[in-house]
Amino acid sequence: AVRRLGLSTQMQVLPTFYTSGSTREIKVGNAVVRLRHVSKDRLQHAGTTVGVALTALYYIGKEGLSANVVSKIVRALSGEELMKLRACKMPAWMRSTLSLV
Repeated sequence: AVRRLGLSTQMQVLPTFYTSGSTREIKVGNAVVRLRHVSKDRLQHAGTTVGVALTALYYIGKEGLSANVVSKIVRALSGEELMKLRACKMPAWMRSTLSLV
């Protein structure tokens, strides 16, 4: 999510995908993929730009969030998508940051 939004250029060693199922690693050909269980709050709008933005916010966390990061996330969303993001269930620190833009 952070790479898609231009917030990081780092590449994970093991591709990781969030799931509502159990945490596990599966082998696909020669590649290993990590499936990590997360709460349903982190899976809101999965597969959409809104879901990517929400995942990036959770990944970056309260300490890593800056005005520059929030600005990049907001620019990646349309007005309608930003409204959907603000309507998501999220921690107070995330909500207060998004209300400033």
